[in-house]
Amino acid sequence: MSMGTCYTRCSIILLCISSLLQIGLVHSRLGYASEQLTKKTPPVWPPQLTALLLQNRGGNLSDTTLAYDLPNGRNLNIIKDRQTGLTLWDNERANGSTYYYHKAPEAESCQALNMHVGILKPDWLAGARYKGMEDVKGHLCDVWAQSSSLHHPFVTYFADAQTERPWRWIFFDGAIFDVLEWTPGGTLEDEAWQLPAYCFEKDRKDFLSDGQVQQSEGVAQM
Repeated sequence: MSMGTCYTRCSIILLCISSLLQIGLVHSRLGYASEQLTKKTPPVWPPQLTALLLQNRGGNLSDTTLAYDLPNGRNLNIIKDRQTGLTLWDNERANGSTYYYHKAPEAESCQALNMHVGILKPDWLAGARYKGMEDVKGHLCDVWAQSSSLHHPFVTYFADAQTERPWRWIFFDGAIFDVLEWTPGGTLEDEAWQLPAYCFEKDRKDFLSDGQVQQSEGVAQM
């Protein structure tokens, strides 16, 4: 065997070994990446928080203040429509009651329903499907899809990959909520949670229960 032939064969062998090592390294990295993905768990909300959200429903923008208060069994969304200037209060309670109302001087209107569900638990994203990472306005986010169907998630949730602070969530109907401010531990004054007395007037035709809802004058449909 000539020296040239030996060098050629050795080169081929070394090239094969190098290729195998590279393939093994790639597989190892892929395995590690897969393992890391399986280790990811959905974010858990703190028991109390406040947030400022920009809500976009098909181009209709609203500024929304969210207050989540698990210890006191309540959740509040204060939604100011940029087009109409009206403010809708969405006041949810742990007993399953939800009240939608406007306050004077805008209107004295209220609608109520009881879905017997209560407010979200801090781990409401448990079981969500991990969809990888996306950039949301310059923030690298883990993306989670929460639903009972793989094809139609109820909500897609974008959380900072490092801090788990949410930057956006998108509901199944296309409504986009961009999270402008996020304050764990934040709360609102008790006055903000107070339900208007007219929500409890027995002769009001717009007050129903057991999952029924009736639109009353001046109340925006959710």
